[in-house]
Amino acid sequence: MDRQQNSNWLFHTLRWTIFLIIGICFLFNFLDLLTYCKMISDYWWCKECIFVTYDFWALAATLILLIMSIIAIFLVIRQSPQALRIFVVPLFLASWVQFMLIMLIVMQFPIVNEVSKLRRNAASLNHYESKYLCCGEFGPNDYIKNSGKVPSSCYKNQTMRSRDMHVDGCLTKTYEASTPVRIEMLTPIFQFILVIALILYRWHLIYINAPIRSLRSLSNLHLHP
Repeated sequence: MDRQQNSNWLFHTLRWTIFLIIGICFLFNFLDLLTYCKMISDYWWCKECIFVTYDFWALAATLILLIMSIIAIFLVIRQSPQALRIFVVPLFLASWVQFMLIMLIVMQFPIVNEVSKLRRNAASLNHYESKYLCCGEFGPNDYIKNSGKVPSSCYKNQTMRSRDMHVDGCLTKTYEASTPVRIEMLTPIFQFILVIALILYRWHLIYINAPIRSLRSLSNLHLHP
């Protein structure tokens, strides 16, 4: 009896933990989706902005993962080890693609989001221009067209000499980021945690020989193993 109770406790704990992880993944993916849509909407016309292409593919991967999050809830409730075994493969692949795209964006374009936000708020880019040796969003012409004067942060060592001017825009220049550990990596990290949790859940279903739920039984709100 105690063994059965312990098994039931573990089963319910594992299942609700998975629901929590799915919720976190869905939230992070939804926020990422909004970010990608905003960036694509703002810079789709920019041929020099390579990051827009990466954002487009990251958007597609995020949409797929959002749909898969909903499917995961259904499969967890249905308790089918076979269905879960099939599902975790494309889930892992989609998570890996998302991870690689985010790594690419973070490593080559680490300041895109920050620069975009500053320009929308008409704030100064001096810090990023000095640190990353860039000028404006797309180049010195951004300042020349608006005010006719290029700030000193757009020059090497702020010399104000034309030969020392940074000609690359902060949104068009690629970089080597000092570290890939950024908040953007939380989404794929939780996606991989979800994959591991689903694998453990599948093993536990097999161990306790849990019955597979029919579509009709899924309408029952009282979930039991």
